Amino acid sequence: MKITIINSFEEYVTYTENYKNRYYFRGQSNIEWDITPSLFRNKDLIPSETKTIKKEMESSKMNAISSMLKLQHYECPTRICDLTISPLSALFFSTDGESNDNMDGVVYVLNKTDAVSFEGLEINLFSKVITDNCINIKDLGNEYLSVEKIEEILLQNYIIQYDYRFSYTNQRAILQGGTGIIFGFNCNNGIISPVGRKGVDLLINEKIIIPHEIKNEIRTKLRNLGFIHDVMYQVFENSKASSNFVLKQTKFKVSDRYEFNKIVAEYQISNIYFDRDELVKQINNIYSKFFSRYGLNARIYLYIYFDENDLVEGNYICRTVWTEYNLYTLRWTKDYYLKRFRYINEQEDKICDINLNGGKEIDCTNLIATD
Repeated sequence: MKITIINSFEEYVTYTENYKNRYYFRGQSNIEWDITPSLFRNKDLIPSETKTIKKEMESSKMNAISSMLKLQHYECPTRICDLTISPLSALFFSTDGESNDNMDGVVYVLNKTDAVSFEGLEINLFSKVITDNCINIKDLGNEYLSVEKIEEILLQNYIIQYDYRFSYTNQRAILQGGTGIIFGFNCNNGIISPVGRKGVDLLINEKIIIPHEIKNEIRTKLRNLGFIHDVMYQVFENSKASSNFVLKQTKFKVSDRYEFNKIVAEYQISNIYFDRDELVKQINNIYSKFFSRYGLNARIYLYIYFDENDLVEGNYICRTVWTEYNLYTLRWTKDYYLKRFRYINEQEDKICDINLNGGKEIDCTNLIATD
């Protein structure tokens, strides 16, 4: 297994640039931790695995594997370990949590060609074992596969392909660019046991070590891109949102329409995790200044965004529109964070300006976004 040590955020971004769209990633904040599913670490919960998943299936109306992914992302132990399509998301998890600041972090790199479809034979067999609580291979009732072949399949651990039909089934998976490794079972003389092999070394191409000395620097750079714990985990608390931000005007156009002035302006916000009430206050101040200069009959349209990724995607945090009976109406973009991170995570080739060494802009002509 290849081992690489990186020494800065910029070095990591440059190094992993060629890995995107060909590999999956997993970040851990402590290099000494094994890659082990949370269910295997809490064996008291293993007997209730089937009951827990079937309850989620009933509630969410999703299949077994999608229900497991949702449970995993919302901190219910499963036999899935998270993976991400995004090297930046993995880097976030390799530095998240100050309790491990004295330990090196690690980003594991796994080849996408080793992945199986979430609708494939392997996952279907896993789902049947779990939902039917099978303890005997013969109970699976597969007339096309021998007992030996089924046993061979169930013994393995599998990378699950990233697929929007699977990875869009819960909001945290979207934010984190999520898929996973599903861990298999133990089989002996046709009898299935729930805890299988823990080793995944054969699935790992490389370990990228994140020295603990640079974790704070990396967290700062990631925060500038919006990779913040409360955002990635959807812990939106007003008490934590920042009121310390500024709006910088980046585009301004005024048109004289004889009876009124039409104003279109874009503003970049300096902090992605902002206090909404404070933002509304600053927007009101902008309107007051424009009305004072251009008259109360001015029709003003403002667009608030965080960075170039938002502009490319057309994903504004909020915008204002003129209405006949109000000076303006403020419209917030529904699921702004989900749209933002889905776009960042799924960029196929290159990423836009991410403020490396002062912010040299990178060509974005090859970006692919889904809506």
